[in-house]
Amino acid sequence: LIVADLVVARNFQGIRALDAETGDVVWEYQCETSLDAMVGRFNQLFGRSTQHPGQVGSQLCFQHAFADNSTVGTLTTDGERVYAVDSLDLSYRPQSRHRAADRQSIADPKVSPDSNRLIALAVRPQVDAGPLAWSVGGPQTSENQGNLAGHFFLGPPLSADGRLYAVTEHDRQLNLVALDPQSGHLHWSQGIGFVELPIPEDPMRSAISCSPTYAQGVIVCPTQLGILVGVDAVSGSLLWASYYGNAEAVRGFGRWPHTTHRTYGHAGFPDVPQVSGGKLVCMPRHSENVVCLDVHSGEWLWTIDRNDGEYVAAIDNGTVLVVGRQYCRGLSL
Repeated sequence: LIVADLVVARNFQGIRALDAETGDVVWEYQCETSLDAMVGRFNQLFGRSTQHPGQVGSQLCFQHAFADNSTVGTLTTDGERVYAVDSLDLSYRPQSRHRAADRQSIADPKVSPDSNRLIALAVRPQVDAGPLAWSVGGPQTSENQGNLAGHFFLGPPLSADGRLYAVTEHDRQLNLVALDPQSGHLHWSQGIGFVELPIPEDPMRSAISCSPTYAQGVIVCPTQLGILVGVDAVSGSLLWASYYGNAEAVRGFGRWPHTTHRTYGHAGFPDVPQVSGGKLVCMPRHSENVVCLDVHSGEWLWTIDRNDGEYVAAIDNGTVLVVGRQYCRGLSL
């Protein structure tokens, strides 16, 4: 992420800001969730032995938790702060046959499987102060009943018109929340759908970020439910919902059937809708198509097969750039 004259990126320990000209470290933040911490916990319990039955499963878990995870891998900024998701429980993944052993080996007792934390890091921290400006979320406990406690942030927020917009999950409901960028204070929350299973029982979803997009007063949200949702950026009222899933799932509108929970493309790439001239183009992770909608009504304008497409990179001069595993395509808007 480029912010002013800084390059900000995750590393094995946390988030680091480097001077763009010299490469010198300007500041560092130690994340609760990091590859270094997960590997350290595993080695403390089992050493470096390859004889432990959960070893192979844990290696797959490491890959999925970081390389295949756009929720962790995405950073956003408003120019004054950098936003990231932290404090995730990444120890439980369905790829491994040794689930109990994996969870014991790398679970962090300080985090909860059904919540995480949104952190804001100052681009220019005060002298003798760390970069952490504020954080919200975390497990809902008797000591933590505060702002969005118990919510699971599905990616860092979008900054638009002086507010932050993020998609969260709480008690099986997906929400679009609007926050104050200086304090993390909650302005409003709008429910946008319900999921069949919560994150702890369907942990694959925790790695698929829902990145909102702003256009002409409308916040457009991917949902993991087979629908895109348009919300008024000022009032938080629901404007439209557009379905892009298969015919079987439409019976449970607003709920994503667990049995049809198929994804396309690499989960490490976030699905960020692109907007130009009132038209929105996206390639949802649960769709086999590239879709174009009217941003004000949610009406479908056109659709085309995604082929090997991974994400929609940009729209320029009426051309939609789709980046794939082996080649790129330019589609007419």
